[in-house]
Amino acid sequence: MQVLSSQTTVSHKCFACGTTYSIDRTSGKQRWYVNRDVAGQEIGRFCGKCYDHFVHTPEKVPTDIARGVNKRKIEWFGRPIWLGWNPKKGTCSKCMRTIASGSIRNTNMHHLAYYRIFVWFATIEICPSCHIKITGPRRPKSKV
Repeated sequence: MQVLSSQTTVSHKCFACGTTYSIDRTSGKQRWYVNRDVAGQEIGRFCGKCYDHFVHTPEKVPTDIARGVNKRKIEWFGRPIWLGWNPKKGTCSKCMRTIASGSIRNTNMHHLAYYRIFVWFATIEICPSCHIKITGPRRPKSKV
């Protein structure tokens, strides 16, 4: 993320909430953040409020935990991200098995592409066996 502090004459639009107003409480200047994808291309700008909500201040761990697995959690580069909703539907997108039928116990969210801000973009819900077929088995972490 790159912070853009400028005079109040610069006009930007937040791609999360659509506002054109972003003022820092302490300095009184505009506060805009550039969002780039993994390739480094700019895909939009965040106002200070949306940046604080989505990136800077992580949400507390939600309490809706079922079977020890949180339904509102997505891992992004090994780091847990807590969402305000449940992105999972309980159906594998590859083999179409469902949790409701009892053929699988849980599903994983697999990233097709990684985005820094909206980590749920470009994800598919798949069962663990299909996930291993796509990514390969996990290697144990080194003890270095």
